[in-house]
Amino acid sequence: MKVIARFVCRLLLCLLIVGAPAALAGNVVFITVDGVRFQEFFGGVQKSARAGLPRGTRLFPALEADADRGGTWVFGDGERTGMFRVADFSAVSLPGYRAMLSGEFEDRCWGNGCRNIDRETIFDGLAHRGFARGSVAAFTSWDGLGRALESSPGGIVRDVAHGTYPTEGASAEELVAAADIAAQDRSNLPPWGGRRDTYTYAAAKLYLEHHHPRFLYLSLGDTDEFAHLKQYRSYVDSLRRYDAWIVELRNLLLTMGDYGADTSIVLTTDHGRGAGAFWSFHNSLFSSAFRTWAAVIPSARLRMNGQIRPRVSRAYDQRDIRPTLETLLGVESDVTPLRTGQSLVLNKAHENSL
Repeated sequence: MKVIARFVCRLLLCLLIVGAPAALAGNVVFITVDGVRFQEFFGGVQKSARAGLPRGTRLFPALEADADRGGTWVFGDGERTGMFRVADFSAVSLPGYRAMLSGEFEDRCWGNGCRNIDRETIFDGLAHRGFARGSVAAFTSWDGLGRALESSPGGIVRDVAHGTYPTEGASAEELVAAADIAAQDRSNLPPWGGRRDTYTYAAAKLYLEHHHPRFLYLSLGDTDEFAHLKQYRSYVDSLRRYDAWIVELRNLLLTMGDYGADTSIVLTTDHGRGAGAFWSFHNSLFSSAFRTWAAVIPSARLRMNGQIRPRVSRAYDQRDIRPTLETLLGVESDVTPLRTGQSLVLNKAHENSL
């Protein structure tokens, strides 16, 4: 009887293993670009005289070309991929970041002066799940974003605005490079405070190369600053630079073996802006400021295996960002009454098992 029981148990275990959907387990580079209008993201240059470029000139040409080939999934164009909206009442930065990182509609914070977030974020969740401290990192251009990262600060590696580059486990070569980036930053401070994106990007890229984090957050903000200054050409130049940086990151990942092959990129913005003459403004008075967008670049391995597909809907919002990141990381999203977002990508194996 014991032999038969063991055989039955093994048979059931095999059936469970065979029938279980294949889990996704990868790495993610999450990039936010502050205050980038859907008009420029989808339609290119809108103000040709100010930009010195023909109207409609593409500002994310590499990303769009990859989307046309099916390698990038874009959400929020209002036609083929539905509408993408903020998940707060104010259409300003800090509430938008809090909504994305927590996965909840932001109804407690209405401006950029809010105190440290008091609800769980994806960073808190990954720390609670046992992700090693050095495997989760955030690099931001805006110092205010530090108040949206963790409800219990200290669980992740962070370099916020002019913060100190993480030294834990850093090599001597890496520290020399980080010191050089910091020196360049100090000698080229922007008029708005914070840090220019070129140095935030350089520090994040350096960390990616040396530490292979499971989750790397890169927050860029020059676009919003130039928009507030009504410098449309500089705003446009920043967008073209972001596209080039994404290409550079993807090429870097191609050289990083299995780690690079398992790394996806997610790109989005915290809010939109006004239309026409009000393009530089954003708040609750401008309906177009509530409209945003997102893009997902699945890892090379996921694309090769055809393991996931984009979720087709007529409506998306910022609450969908956290579950998307968790899906790509292979982390199951917590289901709560306040966490109503859905991943932008769906696991085909899981769908077939239902």
